[in-house]
Amino acid sequence: MFNQSLITGEALAFAGSAWTNYTYSTKVKLNNAYANAGLLFRVTDANNYYMLRINNSTNSLDLYKKVSGTMTLLTSTSFSSSINTWYELKVKVTGNTIDGTVNNTQLITWTNGTTELSTGKIGYRMASSTASFDDAVVTQ
Repeated sequence: MFNQSLITGEALAFAGSAWTNYTYSTKVKLNNAYANAGLLFRVTDANNYYMLRINNSTNSLDLYKKVSGTMTLLTSTSFSSSINTWYELKVKVTGNTIDGTVNNTQLITWTNGTTELSTGKIGYRMASSTASFDDAVVTQ
């Protein structure tokens, strides 16, 4: 289990290989009100990655990309989350297409019109939040 207890600022953790097409899943638990936390994938470094996150403050599931340090919201859908509840968050990346799933229900599909962030590591991210993660699995 991985726990993040710092409630201010941004916290990132990433590891692994430069995978191209893969499915990455983990359990996520938000530990404070208005928290947000999620999966990083196709991570090059702290300034270049995709992120699928649960956002308790906006009741949404969000897909972002960060390229050259600029964070961009790609798509978002309504998703109500509860504090101290485990959710299975899963992302499948194939070519330029990203599918996001919570508790075995696919909620997001997005295709990038350009090829960028085509390989990378996996990780976790939260901002001004505490969260727990467990049972990370990557399959190719």
